[in-house]
This record gives sequence, C-alpha cells and structure tokens, in this order.
Amino acid sequence: AVNRTGGTSYGTNPQTPQTDGDNSIFSGQVKRYPDPVKMSIRTPEILQDETTYKKFKLWEVSWRNYASVVKLENKPNSEQSATFWSFCTPEFLQRIKRVMQIPMETDDPLDIILQKMRQHLKEQCNIAVDRYKVVRRKQEEGEKFDDFYMALCDLGEDAELDKMSYEDWIATLIICGLKDEEVRQELLSKRPALDLQESLTLCRNREMAQKDPMYSA
Repeated sequence: AVNRTGGTSYGTNPQTPQTDGDNSIFSGQVKRYPDPVKMSIRTPEILQDETTYKKFKLWEVSWRNYASVVKLENKPNSEQSATFWSFCTPEFLQRIKRVMQIPMETDDPLDIILQKMRQHLKEQCNIAVDRYKVVRRKQEEGEKFDDFYMALCDLGEDAELDKMSYEDWIATLIICGLKDEEVRQELLSKRPALDLQESLTLCRNREMAQKDPMYSA
C-alpha cells in the first residue's frame, strides 16, 4: 500500500483489525453468546388438611431449600408468613387457625409459626404406637434388604429411638411382650404415652382385676 508521501506502508491496514479466527463480527453479524442458565426453583408441595407430623417434617426439608434459594429470610416477616400461607390449602389454613390457634394475622416470625405447628402435629402422634411398630417390624416376603432397612430407619425416626431411655425401652418391650391383647391395646391407646411406672401400675391392676372381679368395684 502506498501512503500519501509516496512511501510504502508496511503497517497493518487500520480497516482490517486482527482477529482470532472468528470473522463473524466483520460479516455484518453480531456474535451472540448463550444466555446464562436459568436456575429452576422447585417449590414445595401444598400442605393438605391431612398433613401428619411425619409428612410435615419431610415437607420442611423442601421448604428450607426453597426459602434459602429465594432468600426469604431477607424479606419482612409479613411477607415471609404470606409466602408460607400460600403453600397451604384453605382447609389446612382453617385447621391452623381453629385447632392450632395460630391466626394468619400473627406477628410471630415464621420460624415460631413453624415451631408451633410442628409441636401441635407431634402431640397428635402416639409415641408408644410408633415404638411398638418399629420393634415388631420384620422383613416381609420378597422385600429387598435395603427397602427393609430404609423402613426401619423411617420407623426408628418416628419412634425417636435416639432419645429413648432404659425405662422407655422396658415400657416398650412390655407392650410388645404382653399376652393380654386388651391390656396391650389399652396401653397403646394412652396419649401421651404412659411412662414405665404408669405402665406397671396399669398392668398390675388389670391382672388383679382378672383374678378377683370384686377388685375393680
């Protein structure tokens, strides 16, 4: 190329910038890069009126994940509560209001609301029945070992095996080993569950009553 002074230009043509091999921007096209991947937020299931303590505990796992992703803790208490209410059916909302006595207009933080609900649902359970079930659980015909193991773990969690004392175990084994089915059902029907001394008293009284019908009079 000859410059205005008549000399030869050995520099790079200013109208032809260097490229890295991609000439798309010089062909009249704008190079497009892929859009960032949008994270899909999986929302928790809607809480139904028949929600049990066990179902609620499982639900809370997905709820905590959801709340963390949407950064719910950074929002006002009223908005946190409103978000939670939106995951309850109208029937369950009525149960929360009437039975659990938690008004939707409460000023309590969401953590306190969830704690009250958890406690109420737990009180509806019968720990004696849960412990009876886990002790009596046997591997079923054709059941895979891992399925049996998982079932035991689930039952053990419901029965709170990790919190059981020596006396709790003796009271549970009494229920499992009783020959009298009526007495067993009576023990299982008590809520809250009887402790060891209460269980001993009930069993001894029923035995005395069977020996001497006049004893119960």
